[in-house]
Amino acid sequence: MKSRLQHLSTETIEVHSEFSSIRKLEQEFLWTTYEASAQEITVKLSELQDHIKTIQEDNNQFSASFKKIADEVGTYESSFVDTSKLVSDVDSMQAILNEKADAMSKLLGSINPALLNEFYELRVLEKQYFLTRTSTDENRYNDQLEALEKAVRSAGLEPNQTSGFNSNLLAYKSAIDTVKGYEGQIQQTVVAFEEIGMNLQKTIENVEKEVSAENRSVSADQKRLGTVLLWILIILSLIILGAIGSLGFWLTRTITSSITSLKEGATVIGEGHLGHRVFVEQKDEMGELALTFNMMAEKMQNAMQEINTASAFFFISASSCYF
Repeated sequence: MKSRLQHLSTETIEVHSEFSSIRKLEQEFLWTTYEASAQEITVKLSELQDHIKTIQEDNNQFSASFKKIADEVGTYESSFVDTSKLVSDVDSMQAILNEKADAMSKLLGSINPALLNEFYELRVLEKQYFLTRTSTDENRYNDQLEALEKAVRSAGLEPNQTSGFNSNLLAYKSAIDTVKGYEGQIQQTVVAFEEIGMNLQKTIENVEKEVSAENRSVSADQKRLGTVLLWILIILSLIILGAIGSLGFWLTRTITSSITSLKEGATVIGEGHLGHRVFVEQKDEMGELALTFNMMAEKMQNAMQEINTASAFFFISASSCYF
């Protein structure tokens, strides 16, 4: 159990690391819009989904948690696809804008270099606005646009030149408005995308903490169990030692008592009391020894009785012959 949780904890850390790597690529893509970065993110998201699916299948206890991560990764991936598509569309719109601006530059360059300088200034402010998207830069851009239009009206251009300028300016302004619209959508999409990414990162961190907490809990339980088993082992050892000591004491006392009984019996019999018998309750070797001792004493007693009887008979016979 503990080793499985430790492995799961390592897997969760790897998931966290993999997603952090994806988020780093995500930020690079949003700043650079490199197509290669988008493709790499897509591949890594697919690998992350496979990794999470494997973890989910191998760990039923945390299956719901990793399913939540998988669902949020799916949402993140879908949001990334939408964001990358918008970024790609903006790049296309930006290319169209540059095309319209180049056409305007050629026209103004052929008409009046001073007007071309005014348009160059407008383009600088345009890029500044798209970079910062602040109201201050937007106002500066609009002021320069009005200044350009005023300069064209004051330049005394031919009608066909004025018509060409108005046509190119309309196309340029239309492209600017289109890019603005896409930029606004991207800003909203990126905010939502960032929020999805942050929520997913928090979910992964929460699951990582959940797995770590469970791992610590199991470790604590195993430690407590080990302590309980140690105390049980100590108590059992003391009980066994006590039982062995008691048994040894009982055996020693029993053997000593049996030997004492045999010794006392031998002393009594040695004093001539052949009718004395040794009483031993044990059924072991000491009991057999006592039984043998009693049999020996009985044989001695019988032999002595036979001797006494024969002696008496001999004495009586001898007395009869004498008288």
